[in-house]
Amino acid sequence: MKKRNSINGAIIVISLIFMTVLLLAACGSDADNNPENELLNELVVDPVDSLTTLTGILIEATLNAITIQMSDGTTYTFGIGDDTIIEGSEFLGNTLSVSFFGHYTYGIIADSVKTIIEVDHAASEGKGSTNDQDAPQPSEPAPAEETIWYMTGTVVDISSDTMHLLYEDGKTYRVLFDDNTKKDSGIVVGCVARVFRKGSMRDGMLAIEVQFISAAPTPAPAPPPPPPYDPDTDPSGIVEHARSLVGFAFTDGGASPENGFDSSGFIYYVLSRNGVSCPRTTREQTAIGQKITSYADLAPGDLVFFGEGATAQYGGIYVGGGVMIYSSSRAGKVTASDITQQWYIDSFVSGARI
Repeated sequence: MKKRNSINGAIIVISLIFMTVLLLAACGSDADNNPENELLNELVVDPVDSLTTLTGILIEATLNAITIQMSDGTTYTFGIGDDTIIEGSEFLGNTLSVSFFGHYTYGIIADSVKTIIEVDHAASEGKGSTNDQDAPQPSEPAPAEETIWYMTGTVVDISSDTMHLLYEDGKTYRVLFDDNTKKDSGIVVGCVARVFRKGSMRDGMLAIEVQFISAAPTPAPAPPPPPPYDPDTDPSGIVEHARSLVGFAFTDGGASPENGFDSSGFIYYVLSRNGVSCPRTTREQTAIGQKITSYADLAPGDLVFFGEGATAQYGGIYVGGGVMIYSSSRAGKVTASDITQQWYIDSFVSGARI
């Protein structure tokens, strides 16, 4: 009897162990169905090697990214990597096809970018406005600082990183370049060019693209240069005093050799030191003395003023031979400049004889 009870006890123990194992297995199965584990599994994404292509109009381009706009107005932004294959020109307005692997995400690196249709920039009308847009825009209004604006005008000078554009209102705008700026070939002094940038136009703008529009028309013949400087006709010593200050620094608001000069401060200092009562601002200086409206009537010691329309923005002292001395913000110092250049002629406001 005792032996039979021992056997029955062993069977019960074994049964309990077996049931425990089954219960643990069931719990493990429930753990696999836990929502948290399902979420973890979703984060493990298999590589996608399918190639997708989108076609649209290029509305923005930098060194590392481009944005295209589809026919329905939606926009897509792609990164440009070292391995991206570029075929054709990435100018604003061109139609491009962009290929990439996997599903689209903002900034996904493009596998290849190919120009399908290239805009004929040279056929453009060449008219521009600081208030009008001339580039494909997103269907939804973009913030002002993201809107693509343009301006068209004549190139009056150009260097590796700066260009001055004479707009149709007579004002000259300074345009800056960097490594990301796209430039058509043929951008030279005298040509007509169009400048694109983000945000409203202003002096010192950083261009995202510069397009060549057309060669400049043949300029009108320059007027005969005024007579050369003759010391006998400069008893006041104004010309010689102006000459002696060449090389002194430009300083906004400055009016002395110690502090530097701005344009009107230079005129004010020279005239005041030579016994001539002179106001401080350019606007007031244009109203003194005898007004001169023609280059041919200028004489050494006269004041000359330039700007847009009838509004003078800066001035200098004419020293004869087609040359004025003035304090130039662009040069960063008092310098001599040849005012027989076409863009000086076009922006001449008036002269003044003291």
